[in-house]
Amino acid sequence: KSRLEAPRLTPILPTLALRIWAVLTHKVNWDVTDRRKRPKILLFLFLFGLWNLLLVRYFGNGYLLYLFIFYQVWLTGFGLLSLWYKLSGHTGAAVLTTYFFIQWIGPLAWPLVFLIPIIGWARILCHEHTLGQVVVGTFYSIVIIILMQLVYPL
Repeated sequence: KSRLEAPRLTPILPTLALRIWAVLTHKVNWDVTDRRKRPKILLFLFLFGLWNLLLVRYFGNGYLLYLFIFYQVWLTGFGLLSLWYKLSGHTGAAVLTTYFFIQWIGPLAWPLVFLIPIIGWARILCHEHTLGQVVVGTFYSIVIIILMQLVYPL
């Protein structure tokens, strides 16, 4: 097998393992609405993220490595903030993903920006978050994007 086989499995295995582990040991739903249960699950995600970061480093793709470092920084801050406040990870992830699509594809990806308020509104309608939590999740990602551009520009 070539060195390219491992990256195909890396996003699937951590997600599957996390889901099985969380449901069997913590009796949580996918969104982990109980904020007190988030730190262990986010730590689990963080460790798998580090593993993926090492794999990406091994395979030598510079942009992908940058993307994974960016994600690790975002996830670390999200996990720490989750200890005190329930911010919307879905909205924050939408901002981050939209940013990377715009960086990668260019102006054609700008319509994706309209998905961010739609995702935020959906989170509010489903009673998973308040407006404040959605706004904090959005601005958290914007702050991380700005800080990463200052510290580690593309």
